[in-house]
Amino acid sequence: MWVMQSNGTLIYDPDPDQQSKNLLTDTIYKDYPEVQEFARQIAEQPSGYGNYQYYDKDVADYDKQLVTKEAYWMTVGIYGTEWRLVIWHALNP
Repeated sequence: MWVMQSNGTLIYDPDPDQQSKNLLTDTIYKDYPEVQEFARQIAEQPSGYGNYQYYDKDVADYDKQLVTKEAYWMTVGIYGTEWRLVIWHALNP
């Protein structure tokens, strides 16, 4: 699971190297336009479903590999602030 603000900033990711990165603008994602397009959908829609390709492990892990991830998201919020909760699993581990 990971959590994103509606502006694309990751406020939680199990990989500490990705926390506080912006999926829409950070250079770490520039070679992954599919991830950025998926993040745009999440930012624009309060809930949904989609697929994207990204690493199965932390970006610093040398044994990581690209996998297709299936994901569902929903929105939670308080006092006008919204967060997108994204739950995913690998389709081709």
